[in-house]
This record gives sequence, C-alpha cells and structure tokens, in this order.
Amino acid sequence: MAGALNTGAGNTGKRYKRVIKKIIGYSLLAICAYVTFLVVELPADVVWRYARPHVPVDSIPVEISSVHGRVWDGRGMLSYQGQPAELRWRLQPWRQFLGQPVLSLELNSMGSRVSMQSGISWGGVWDMAVQGQIDLIPFNSYFSRQGISLDGTVKISDLRVRWDTQEQALLAAQGLIQWSGGTIGYPVAGQTQRQQMPGLLGVIEQQDSGVSLNVKENMGSSPIIEATLQHNGQARLAVRRKLLDLAGAPWSTNSTPQDVVFRIQQKLF
Repeated sequence: MAGALNTGAGNTGKRYKRVIKKIIGYSLLAICAYVTFLVVELPADVVWRYARPHVPVDSIPVEISSVHGRVWDGRGMLSYQGQPAELRWRLQPWRQFLGQPVLSLELNSMGSRVSMQSGISWGGVWDMAVQGQIDLIPFNSYFSRQGISLDGTVKISDLRVRWDTQEQALLAAQGLIQWSGGTIGYPVAGQTQRQQMPGLLGVIEQQDSGVSLNVKENMGSSPIIEATLQHNGQARLAVRRKLLDLAGAPWSTNSTPQDVVFRIQQKLF
C-alpha cells in the first residue's frame, strides 16, 4: 500500500514538472514572438527620436521634418535650401547572406528622382549602384556663391562604385552621366556671362591605375575634360580649350581646341 502511494506521488511530481516546463517553454516562445513583432514593426519615428540627439543634423544643409513607416521600410520628408524632397528606404539585412544589396534608397523632389542600392561584403567592400535624373535649377542657390548658374538635367545611368572600407581605397567605378545642355552663367570681369551650351556626356571607366572620367560632346568625340582618380587617392583634372569654345569664353587664337588650358593635381584621400 505504501509503495502504491509513493508511485502515485512520483507520477504526480513528474506531471507537475512537465507542466512547468511547458509553461516556461510557451512563455519563452511568446516572449520571442513578441520581441520579433516589435523588431519587425518598430516605428521609424521612434528610432529617429532616440537617434536624433546623437546625429550632427546641424552640420548638414538638409533639414529632416518628419519620419514615417517602419525602421525597415519607411519614408522621410527632407528639405534642402527650401526645396522639399521625399526619401524612401528599404532595409533587408538578411540579404547579406545572399551577397545582395541590403539597403535601397529613393529620393524624389521636383524634377528629380534618384535611386540607390547598396551593400557591404563580409570583407568590408562597399558596393553601390545609382541611377536617376537630377534637375540642376534647385542647386543654383549653392552655385551662386561662385557666381555660377546652371539649368537642364543630369541623367545618371547605371553608375556602380566599389569602395574598400578597410583600406579606404576606390576599387572600381563605371557608368554614364549625361547633361541635357542649357544656359550657363559665369563671372567675367565683374559681370555675368551667359551662354547656351549643348549637352555633354560623362563616361566613367575602370583603368589599371584607377578610375577615369571623360566628358565629351558625344560618345564618338574627343574628351574636353579628363579626370582620373588613382587607387592611392591621387586625382588629376585637365580641361581642354574646346570647353571654353562651347561656353563662349575667349582664349588665344594660337591654340587648338584640344590644347589643355587648365590642369590640376591633388591628393584626395
């Protein structure tokens, strides 16, 4: 009789332990599900409210007026020199394991739209792809400090850049940048000279020693601006007289359109 009682008590104790384990297991599962829900649905404005005091927003010329959506998929309203713009983003960290871009950005404003996809490899190589169209007129408030004005649009076609974050070195870049042409203004002898210019095409290519940018009238013409950026951060820029001819700027008649009228070399990084 005593043995039967002991066996019953033992079974009751085992059942009690199993119930406790199930309660603990279900509780942990519920907590994990709740935390996952909070992370997935985390509001972007909440994150921005806590991050804003640590971001040097006063040192950048962009004002952030509002943030909406989730931290993984949202949008923000910006303004630059009084020009409003909307920034949309999508963050997908799990794509890192597939070697795909984890961050997508899209900036829209009056006459301009630029999108970017970005990711960084486990080895610290940052990849970026940019495309879009930019209206230059809203930027004239910035160019006016140098007495320059521009209009027209700039189209960016499949611009790709690779940057080594550990070595602080540019690994590769390629793409096309096309200006539609328009009226430019620049200071001459205390006055503003205005000239209608044709469209220009900028070709970015990868070279053995670095990256080159050749600005031409069209794909088959000779460069009128040649810029190179070497892997060690050394930059070179050469401007040929043909650009001055297009801008209506006077120059010596003894020179040819392919003569270099301006050259500069500087270490950037």
